[in-house]
Parts: sequence; C-alpha cells; structure tokens
Amino acid sequence: MFEMCASNYETAFSYMNLGVACLYLKEFENAEKVLSKANIFDTSNPNVWGYMTLAMLLNGKRINSAFQALKESIRLGIENCDLMLDIGRELAAVGQNETAKKALEYALTTRAHQ
Repeated sequence: MFEMCASNYETAFSYMNLGVACLYLKEFENAEKVLSKANIFDTSNPNVWGYMTLAMLLNGKRINSAFQALKESIRLGIENCDLMLDIGRELAAVGQNETAKKALEYALTTRAHQ
C-alpha cells in the first residue's frame, strides 16, 4: 500500500512512511534506501533524518553515518519523542551509551515541553 502511494505520489512524506513501514517489517536495508529517497525530496525534515538514524543503527553497520544523521535531526529540531526514545535504545544496544544517554535526555526534555 505505502509502496504504491510512494510511487504514485513521490513526496518526502510518502517515502518517509514507506521507510517507517519497512523499519517495522524489519527490512532495514530497504528502509534506509527509501528514507534516503525521502531525504532527497526534503533535506530539512528532522523526522526523515531521525528514521534514517534508526535504520542505520538497526542495520548494524553504519554507526558513524547514524551519528551524523542524528546530529542533523537534532539540528533541525526533531520533536518526535517516541522516535528519539527508539534511537536512544538502539544506541545503547550497540554500546554507544554516552550518545544514547544524550538522545534519551533530548527525548525527555522535548516531551516535557510539549
């Protein structure tokens, strides 16, 4: 369904949602590819950068790229607390405890201001 939508309506939003669907289906490489396409359509969407971070972490081999994507999502003012919590958990799972702590603190601070 999302794939049909994304191919018929090529927007950052449609590709981002297709990427999120791939993440939940544990198709991490596909998620990363689709989210990269979403990023081409809109480089200023902090949620796309955040989901790219999560895809890279779950894919297990792109830690440095995930850090860069996370940094960009924060620079752009990401407000998706649940996504930041997921990113924090995955950072902890790959042993990046200090960055995980910062991501979790960011999520909690953002949630407190909503």
